[in-house]
Amino acid sequence: MRRSTYLACAVAIATMTAFAGSTSASASPPAQQAACTGFDGPKWSFPEFSKTGTHWKVTARRVTCAFATRWAKKLLKTKYKGEAATKLKGPAGWSCLPSIPHGGGVPGECRHGSKLFSWGPDAKL
Repeated sequence: MRRSTYLACAVAIATMTAFAGSTSASASPPAQQAACTGFDGPKWSFPEFSKTGTHWKVTARRVTCAFATRWAKKLLKTKYKGEAATKLKGPAGWSCLPSIPHGGGVPGECRHGSKLFSWGPDAKL
């Protein structure tokens, strides 16, 4: 069970990383999902893939990278209490959901209509 959870998370992060890497960032709100400049944060680890680091990736769709990164840095500090109990308090009117953390920091995603931003370990799986 634990291995399948790791695998599911790894696939989700790899998908986010691959999709984010196929687009480009822009100063104006993009129509497509953009890979924003990442930032250094809490240490994360995927021991099953021999990956550790402190660099976090941010993606944005229909919002600026500055907006997405500012909120990602704030929400990353949320204390993880399990998927159902962890409440991410994002921008007013936005729905935010956590992902399963791998070490320090809580990865996740926030949506408001067609607007979206997400953040997670820059694992390059």
